[in-house]
Amino acid sequence: MGTFVVYATMVYGSFTKYIRGYAARASAVGIAQRLVVFALDGGAHAECSEHHDPELCVSGSVSVLNKFFLPLQVLALGFNVMWLDFDIYLFSDPTPHLFAWRLPTHVHHDILMAYAFESDCLCNGFFYMRSRPDVVRWLQKLIQWLYDNPFEHDQRAMAALLNYTERISVDVEQYLDQAVPRWHVLDVENRFLHFGHWTGDADKIVLFHFMDGSAFDLYGRADWDASVNFRRPSLMDIFYGAETNHTEHPMRQPHLAAVMQRQWVASPPTKRQPCGILPNVAGAHEGLGWLASI
Repeated sequence: MGTFVVYATMVYGSFTKYIRGYAARASAVGIAQRLVVFALDGGAHAECSEHHDPELCVSGSVSVLNKFFLPLQVLALGFNVMWLDFDIYLFSDPTPHLFAWRLPTHVHHDILMAYAFESDCLCNGFFYMRSRPDVVRWLQKLIQWLYDNPFEHDQRAMAALLNYTERISVDVEQYLDQAVPRWHVLDVENRFLHFGHWTGDADKIVLFHFMDGSAFDLYGRADWDASVNFRRPSLMDIFYGAETNHTEHPMRQPHLAAVMQRQWVASPPTKRQPCGILPNVAGAHEGLGWLASI
């Protein structure tokens, strides 16, 4: 489908109150008519239908696999897809930046992943996939493995099946029975940002992934878990709160610009930390992958 991209996200529960702002911001950057919202309970579906195109609000039930099921359906229909976790704020339309990354042969990458700023870790808080048969087969394999192994974290499994740093209990090449699709990472330093540090020009920011602690509520964590709501007020409340004008660029709104400016640093780290569950703790993969050297 050329450069046409369908965007997909999912929401339910306590995040339902942010749907109105999420839809408004998607409209402001020009992707609303390509944004499919997987609404995983009745309240989320009703809210989505009120503030977004009802035909783009899809009913579903709660499962972490939804972030792969929905993209798989889009890919199978012949459309490129970009997944966006719900704890994201869009600064601009991501579409042009998805087609700026090319291999030396000038062939587009088939998968583009989020990447950490300071560690050598892939992140699946947002990712882009081209509609190609090998990508569809690869994603089917990922879903099947996660379904058969529900104890594993989906992000670790995704990185492992891209054959990068993370390891799971399977021989990747034998399990896939095909080459890993051509993949790379998005610009995590200046354009596709996570909460934490970033560098460069604020005008180039495409999106900001909060990695909000309250997102763990979606996995049934209770108040005793220190990861729940560890930042008060949450970035969701700041960016999607009543003070925010979703038709105006975030950096022209002082309360949002202040958040971003506090995270800015003059340059990226000179050396990345190895990827692992805890800093400086040995894991299944020792050392750094090839991304850390570029």
